[in-house]
Amino acid sequence: MIAPHHICGIILAAGKGKRMHSDLPKVLHQLAGRSMLAHVAAALESIPLNSLCLVLNDQLSPFQGFLGEHPGYGVCLQQIQNGTGGAVAACAPLFTNVKACSYAPSSLHSGQPLAPSHVLICAGDSPALSPSILRSFIADSLAQQSRLAIMAMKIPEPSGYGRLLVDEDQGLVKIVEEKDASREEKQLQLVHSGIVFAETCFLFELLQNLSTHNEQQEYYLTDCIAQARQAGEAVHYFPCPDYRTCLGVNTREQLKAMEAYMNERTFS
Repeated sequence: MIAPHHICGIILAAGKGKRMHSDLPKVLHQLAGRSMLAHVAAALESIPLNSLCLVLNDQLSPFQGFLGEHPGYGVCLQQIQNGTGGAVAACAPLFTNVKACSYAPSSLHSGQPLAPSHVLICAGDSPALSPSILRSFIADSLAQQSRLAIMAMKIPEPSGYGRLLVDEDQGLVKIVEEKDASREEKQLQLVHSGIVFAETCFLFELLQNLSTHNEQQEYYLTDCIAQARQAGEAVHYFPCPDYRTCLGVNTREQLKAMEAYMNERTFS
């Protein structure tokens, strides 16, 4: 455990995953012997963290088995599916040290009230997460005294990921999501992995000011980067040494490719 901080892991798992063409929630699809969500949870437990929280929607029936195996997790229910910013803001009922966001109505399904100093945010559809890389990311962010940090990755096919825009000093200026990116920005290979580490109170202050002025009309968690910079805070980015560990799964084809990678990693 990375003392003296209280770090709560947040797993975003409320999405329905329509591209999987299945009634089963995306994060419950199986690969390498268990669900994607179970792989992510195991990685965060191995860091280890002080507490863990799931963000789900109100369709809980498919998750009963997983929740029964993890009774100590906090569970917050996101009532409106309105983007990654809204998903993280849905954790407000669990945290005693933050103010709720008006655009993110949610409720606490289970869990004891927490006041974490930091949060580590991951997506429930990234099953190859490496505990050792996550530990390095957290340690590096704390050493840099970063109030907000992201894990970046450089990938040959960046389609679908938010692009990192940096200044001449390689400082992170903002993240532009795929659907809002220009043709030139889409050529960039340095992208956001979806993994964020932040001071809890600072992050929720930034979340208060998110808007839906973007192509998808959603509340983007990534918009917090530009806001932090405008507030005079440098946002640290940590380059993932193996981008494959951070890849998300959105389709059955990607699920098959990820399973092949994870099996190869297990037996190599």
